[in-house]
Amino acid sequence: MYEAITAVSELAGRRDRFRERMLRAGFDAAIISSPLSIHYLTGVDLGGFLSPQALIFCAEKEPVLVVREIEMTWQEHWAQRSWCKAWSSYRDDQDAHLIIGETAKRLIGTGVRRLGLELNRPTMSYDTVQKLLSAIRPEAFDSITETIEGMRRIKSATEIGFMKEAGKIAASGVYAQADAVRNGATDTQAVSAAFAAMLEAGASLLADPPSLPVGPGSARAHSHWDGKQPADGDVVTFFMAGSYGRYQCPVERTFVYGQDRGRSQGVIDAVVEVQSEILGFLKPGVVSSEADHFAKKLYEARGLEQYRVCRLGYSIGIAYPPGWWENEIAQIRPGSDLVLEPGMTFHIVPCLCVPDVGFVNRSMAVAITGDGCEPLIDLPIDKQVL
Repeated sequence: MYEAITAVSELAGRRDRFRERMLRAGFDAAIISSPLSIHYLTGVDLGGFLSPQALIFCAEKEPVLVVREIEMTWQEHWAQRSWCKAWSSYRDDQDAHLIIGETAKRLIGTGVRRLGLELNRPTMSYDTVQKLLSAIRPEAFDSITETIEGMRRIKSATEIGFMKEAGKIAASGVYAQADAVRNGATDTQAVSAAFAAMLEAGASLLADPPSLPVGPGSARAHSHWDGKQPADGDVVTFFMAGSYGRYQCPVERTFVYGQDRGRSQGVIDAVVEVQSEILGFLKPGVVSSEADHFAKKLYEARGLEQYRVCRLGYSIGIAYPPGWWENEIAQIRPGSDLVLEPGMTFHIVPCLCVPDVGFVNRSMAVAITGDGCEPLIDLPIDKQVL
């Protein structure tokens, strides 16, 4: 978990590109506060990521990372694995955001014309903004969120490689969960088997635990385990994400346990058909809303659109608990004018919530390539594992 697996030269390139974009956008300083963005820029990965932290940029000086005092125990470790050498800290009896603001003022100096903040993110509340502004006193401030997230939206070959490694880990969890279910396990026992298999396969800290929605009740979205054993004819969904160095590769695959006693297999087959057509449709230049509308029409033609209750896909990459997604980076959804580009990575989820069947999905994690998309997990959507 705590090894920097991105080359320092690549991390330094991200730092330099961010500073260049920051200055070009008219900011003379910026405070990056999201652990996701900090990890992307520095490679630094702290166990105490829920505590306030900040990476302070200005025009000429080296950025400074401000962390909780106990996290300073990692400075020497990361000094060998990141370009980020300058660290500062706050104590538990101090106001973290006031200290971050005071540290920024010392680094940046006076006369800040325009300060960039990662606004509209959990790490930058109204109270946090006010404390930073009171310490730094810039002439103006604005959001720099799109500047950093625009960089994160397009993955490098290194990042895509990490996600493919995460895909191998996720696949090991799917096979372990399938074996457990086949041998009569409860949903709880099957989740435990998946968890153990992924850890054995080399998983780092999972952004979200595996799950196993079972039966018609799984139509209530995001159901978790409750000690239930699948009954003959129930749908079961293997639901998890592999994690490799904080990079995630999710997978959600629905199958029928035992003998199908209704229309469950027919719904699953329809989802497989729809997903196959969607994956053939995705390529550079496609507008996000067009892709979502394409899926809508496919389901309408099969009389299933009324059971589709979420957008078609969302960006994936770096993630920390409690979720494996990058919803803030990009989504394939109605109303979005995002244009797909090579290097974007998505979890494509043409899922249905059918009351008398349950939750049904045959998802696929993909990277947009020069002429289409490629899977990030070696688990074809029509592969029967149960």
